[in-house]
Amino acid sequence: MSSQFPPNRTTVNYPHLLLDTLIDRLGLKNDAALCRVLEVAPPRISKLRRRRADVNDEIVLRIHEACGVTIAELRALVQADQLIHAARRATRTPPARHMMAHGEI
Repeated sequence: MSSQFPPNRTTVNYPHLLLDTLIDRLGLKNDAALCRVLEVAPPRISKLRRRRADVNDEIVLRIHEACGVTIAELRALVQADQLIHAARRATRTPPARHMMAHGEI
């Protein structure tokens, strides 16, 4: 019998939206204040914001515990993020170079 565990990272395409939402909800001024609340080093938040690191289980748990955000709310934020990503991909215009290479121009 195999047990199913959730993946140890969450796909967040626009982590800055998640971070900005947390900052707004908590009435914080900036990322440094969020770092203090989550008890993480500033480079960690910076890497998340610039997509150099993934939102992993530890960050999700810290958000849940420190900010009082429920797992359901976090899931909704991630799903909203994925919808935004899909919408942006659907409306993206392919570059002319790509179109020329495939005989579309």
